[in-house]
Amino acid sequence: MNSILNHGSFEVKWLVHNEKDTWFADPFILDYDENSIAVLVEEWDNGKRKGQISKLIVDRSTCELVKKETVLELDTHLSFPAYHVKNGVIHLYPENSSSGALYSYEYDPVSNRCVSKTLLIDQPATDAVLLEFEGREFIFATLKDDNSGNGKVLNIYERKGDNPFELIDTFGFEENIARMAGIFFEYKGKLYRPAQESNHSYGHSVSIQEASLHNDKWHFKEVVRLSSPNKQLSYGFHTFNVYKDIIAVDAFGWRYPLLRHLFVDYWGNVNSMVRVISKMLKKEQ
Repeated sequence: MNSILNHGSFEVKWLVHNEKDTWFADPFILDYDENSIAVLVEEWDNGKRKGQISKLIVDRSTCELVKKETVLELDTHLSFPAYHVKNGVIHLYPENSSSGALYSYEYDPVSNRCVSKTLLIDQPATDAVLLEFEGREFIFATLKDDNSGNGKVLNIYERKGDNPFELIDTFGFEENIARMAGIFFEYKGKLYRPAQESNHSYGHSVSIQEASLHNDKWHFKEVVRLSSPNKQLSYGFHTFNVYKDIIAVDAFGWRYPLLRHLFVDYWGNVNSMVRVISKMLKKEQ
C-alpha cells in the first residue's frame, strides 16, 4: 500500500476462468484463508443483458476460478456488491439504481442467501458506500441525474436511528471523480476514499483521495491516480477494494481493439470534423 500511495508501481494477479458468455466486475472480498478467496462480484450475462451479484471462490495460489454461485438476481440490473458488517451480520447493498432506490439485504455466506430487504436511500444512488465513522453512519453515492452518476457531485447521506438515510450534504469536484470506486480504507491513521475518474470515459482510472471530517463537513484531496497496469485491459480501471492485506481491482478493455479504433477513434474524429464544418457554414451564412 505504501508504494501505491506514493506513486510506485504495482502488479496484479488476474482472475483465470473459462466463462464465455459472462464477465465479472466490481470485486468485493468477503474473506480468505491460505487456500482460497471468497469474492462478491457483478456478473454480467450477455444473454440476459443485465448484471446479477455472484460469489466466486478463487484459488489463492493460481487465481483460478474454483466455484461460482448466484447471490442475488432481480428483474433490474445489479452491480457493485458493497457490504457492511454490523453485529456479526453481513448487510449487502448492491447498486440497483435501475429500481429507483438503494436497498440492503441481510446476507448469509454459508447458505448464500439474501433476506430481509430494507430501504436505505429512496433515490437512484449509484455505487453507494456505507461508512461508520465517529459513531455515525454515512453513505456516499452519486446520482444518475449527474452525468449518469459519473459526474462531479458526491452526495453524502446520514442515518438517524432506524430510519432510511437522509441527504445532509454534497461535495463538488472540479473533475468527474465523484463516483465511488470501492469502500473507504484506513492506512497509517488516515482515511482514504477510492473514486472513479470518468473524465475521458466511464471508469477510466481510480482516484485515491484522503478523506477527513472537520466541523461537520467532509473534505477530499487526491493522493494518487491509478491506471490499469494491463495493456490489454487499458480502457478502464474502476474498482479498488482493500480487505485486510489484500486489494481487489478490476479493469476492462475492448474485445476487438481494431473495431474500437474504427468505431470510437475514427468515428469520433469524423463527428468532430462534421461539427467544425457545421460551425463554419453557419458563420458564412
